[in-house]
This record gives sequence, structure tokens and C-alpha cells, in this order.
Amino acid sequence: MPPPHNGVALAEKIYSLASSWGIEKKLFSITLDNASANDSCVAILKNQLKSKNSLVCDGMLFNVHCCAHILNLIVQDGLKEIDKSVELIRECVKYVKGSQTRKLRFTECITQTSLDSKKALVQDIPTRWNSTYRMLSSALYYRLAFGHLQLSDSNFRCCPSLEEWERVEKICGFLQVFYEATNAFSGSKYPTSNLYFPQVFKIQLKLSEECNSSDDFMRRIGSQIYNKLYGPGSNELVKIRNALFDVYNEYVKTFNIPGASSSCSRGSNEVYSHGSKDQEDNQSFDVLKEFDQFDTFEFVSSAQKSQLELYLDEPRAKRSSHIIVLDYWKAQQFRFPDLSKLARDILCVPVSTVASESAFSLGGRILDQFRSSLSPQIVEALVCTKDWLFGDKSEAGVVAMNVAWRAQIMNVVVAEDEGRTLVDLGTPLLS
Repeated sequence: MPPPHNGVALAEKIYSLASSWGIEKKLFSITLDNASANDSCVAILKNQLKSKNSLVCDGMLFNVHCCAHILNLIVQDGLKEIDKSVELIRECVKYVKGSQTRKLRFTECITQTSLDSKKALVQDIPTRWNSTYRMLSSALYYRLAFGHLQLSDSNFRCCPSLEEWERVEKICGFLQVFYEATNAFSGSKYPTSNLYFPQVFKIQLKLSEECNSSDDFMRRIGSQIYNKLYGPGSNELVKIRNALFDVYNEYVKTFNIPGASSSCSRGSNEVYSHGSKDQEDNQSFDVLKEFDQFDTFEFVSSAQKSQLELYLDEPRAKRSSHIIVLDYWKAQQFRFPDLSKLARDILCVPVSTVASESAFSLGGRILDQFRSSLSPQIVEALVCTKDWLFGDKSEAGVVAMNVAWRAQIMNVVVAEDEGRTLVDLGTPLLS
């Protein structure tokens, strides 16, 4: 896209592409980083689409902020005050990596402490919190080796004390939850909304623990990040439940399926008598009248419930059970016709921009100084094909990729035998 890359230009470009593809009335959401240009772009797009009644709930769910980007901002804000123990670990790693002699000496210490020397000792970049986590994690693994180095090298004077190592362990455990969530949100295949709740729940639980920690430093960081993430005194459950019912009610109006208000099915209402009428009039049967009234009331109540209410009232499946979410809702489409459409649309929303960014980062290797005149259509075909080939790690995908590479190698051999120019192995063959 040529400059300028401001909000107006971005909105015009996205809308023109959506119109050319015929999907301007089918857009559910757009996932973007937190940037002022993106915010203004979304505002313009939302107004354009709302004028055509193309958005669900007036665009309440239209703008999805990249979770990986948000987590990065939250943790960096919480770690502005770096603990002294982290500084000591950084100095330890710098000392070991300072010369080849020190590296060899540290390798000897690793061998003497029976640790695996293949695990890398990471030096962090202070502006990237995930590299700080990896540095702390690797340093904790080599904790005994650092202690041995302190005994054998008189110049090594920055080794943390026992209390400082314990502090580092707490900080590393705190950052691990964010690190795992960031990795999940940064997946290349399925970084979709079904991943969001489990990861954010673990973060919220960890923050709640640290807010009540006896360690002043950990309590300060936990409180600072918690307020940044949820806001003081927020009631997220009520907001989410209200929003869920608002979106569901709009889906019911949109699809207008007969009987959408309930998916409850019941057998025949006929009463089968197993005795004479005189027996029914006996006093012993009077006690069952209340049961009959209660049963009728229960049926009427459940029949008036919506699909969403009935679904929420059902027993929850075990969290550890293996469920393919979209397959589950496809199977439930006859019980919950409207709700399954809502689940289909929400559960496939990307919660991160990492996957799309990584796909198009291939462009620099495809469009280089030797191939600078390729048309945009060919570049797009090459980027997409390469992403499909290397993104599919299933057995079928690996077999297909191997077949493609074998075909290219055969072309190289034939071309070499016939004295022709070799094909470029960096470019997948297009069918």
C-alpha cells in the first residue's frame, strides 16, 4: 500500500478491497494493533458499514485489539521498576558472555554440576519483556553452575545470594503465565477467540495471587498490572453476559427461524392410565396433583427459555476433554440453530495479528533485488502459497510439501542436464 498510511487512507483501502471481493456486507470483525491510525481507520469503517446496516449490534464486536500486543504493553508497564535481582542476573550473563575464556570456564562449571550445556544462556533486551523471562529462566537452570563459578573465579562478584535467587524464581514464575499466553496468541494457525478466555483467566488468577503476596515487590507489580488489565472495581461478568444476550437476540431477529426461542423438545402430552377412574379418585392419588402442577410449570418455563438460556443451563463438559469447538457446534446446529450461527462467527475471530504479519513477512524474501519487477498478483500468489505449504504441519501437509520439493529438485536436475538456467528453489511451483 502506498503512503500515506493514516486512518483515512487505510479505511479507504480496506473498504475498496472488501467491495471488490463482495464482502462489505459480510464483515463481522477486524483485528488490529493499538495505534492511533488504526483507531481512526476503524471509526471510519464502522460508520460506513453502519450506514448500510452491515454490522452486528452496531459494531459492538467490530474492533478486536490484538491480545499479544496488549499483553506486551501491560507487562512492560508493570515492569518499569526492574528489581535489583533481575539486574544481578543480567550482569551475570554479561560476565559469562564477555569473553571466550569465561564461556569455556562456565562450560566447565556446567559439566562439574552435571547440567546440560546445550541449553542456551540468554541475554535479554531490556525493552522486550519476553527476552527478560527467557534470561531468568535460563539463569535459574544454571543456578548451580553460577554458584560453582563464584567459587572458582575470584573476578566473578555479581552472583545473586540465596534470597535473591528466590526472588528471581518468583519473578520468573510470574512472567511465565504471560509468556505462555503470548505464545498461544502468537500461533500461526489457530490464534482464535476460543483461546482467549483460558489464557486470560490464568493471568487474572496469577495477578490475584500476587496482589495478596507477602513480597512487596511482587504485590506492587501485581496490583499495577491488575488495574491496567481490568480497571479498579470492574464487573466483567455482568458486561459479558449482557453483551452475549444482546448479540444473540440480534441473531434471532436476523435469521428469524421459527421456534428459535426454544430448542426444548417433549414427548406426547397424552396421559396413560393404568387403573380405573375409581382408583384415580381415591385420596391416595391426591398427593400427586401437586407433582403434576409442578411438572407442567417446569415444562412451560423451559419452553419459554431461549436457546442461549437453555445452553447455559446445561452441565458443562470437562475442561480436560478433547473437543473440537467448531465441530461441536456444527453437530448442535439442529438443537441450537441460531446459537450455533453465533458460535460459528465468534469462535473464528482472530485475537492476534501475529499470524497475518508472519505470513506477509515472507515478502522480503520473495521480492528482492533480483526479482523486483514481479506484479502484485504474482507476489500475492507466492506469499499465500508459501504460507500454505509451510503453515500446514499435518502429515498430509508435510507429504504435499515433500512432493513439491521433489518435483523442484527433478526440474533442477533436468535443467542442469540440458544446460538450461536452474530454477529458484526459494519459490514454490504454482499449479
